[in-house]
Amino acid sequence: MQSETNRYGSECVLVCDDGWRPNGPSRATCLGAGRWTANIGSCIRYQCFPGLSTPDFGFKTCTTSNDALGTVCNFSCDTGRRLLGDTSVTCQQSGTWTASSPTCVV
Repeated sequence: MQSETNRYGSECVLVCDDGWRPNGPSRATCLGAGRWTANIGSCIRYQCFPGLSTPDFGFKTCTTSNDALGTVCNFSCDTGRRLLGDTSVTCQQSGTWTASSPTCVV
């Protein structure tokens, strides 16, 4: 958090590192006597929702287990089946995946 000082009218701002975002109020103003306009929130990791499913008759391997920003999931199918959709999908800062889970077809 960054704050000028704890004087009346000063402002406190929550600043999150890359890959993290504010959860709750990110600004508060000092009202004096130890009171602020809000309780500052916390930083939480960007995460894609909903998670990607493993295709029937296929496999999914991801670079993290928590669907965090930048997670890359790769897909493949059992022998004799082919992948319909993207072989690689990435979690974006918007909280969405670059594509939906593919399927495995005969």
